Amino acid sequence: MTAPTSVPVSVVMPAYNEADGIRVAVAAAQQHVLDKLPGAELVVVNDGSRDNTGSILDEIAAADPRVRVVHHPVNRKLGGSIKSGLAESRGDLVLYTDADLPFDMDELQKACRLMRHYEADIVSAWRLDRTGE
Repeated sequence: MTAPTSVPVSVVMPAYNEADGIRVAVAAAQQHVLDKLPGAELVVVNDGSRDNTGSILDEIAAADPRVRVVHHPVNRKLGGSIKSGLAESRGDLVLYTDADLPFDMDELQKACRLMRHYEADIVSAWRLDRTGE
């Protein structure tokens, strides 16, 4: 028997120098997506981080087979990270989020409901208030 080539949902999360918050970000994805959707995966792209983001992610992935890590030896910026994450994802549905958790992961259920209702291929959302950045 061969392993399935796709999973229901992939979460793609680029990370650059996120050592201080990456555990929280991964835990949010685990709690709100991976634990709720059997077969879901998290693909974290360590984009050439200079801190210990990569080793933290390797530790997390070793403990949770639903988490996979892609390591860039040099920083490819956000676009390069998203491209790598999308290329590595196996999900029929792919969610992209930044490691700073710009939205509540529970919102994924609402997005999926919108996709079904409107028979949409893509749901795109953004923060209304970005004045804190």
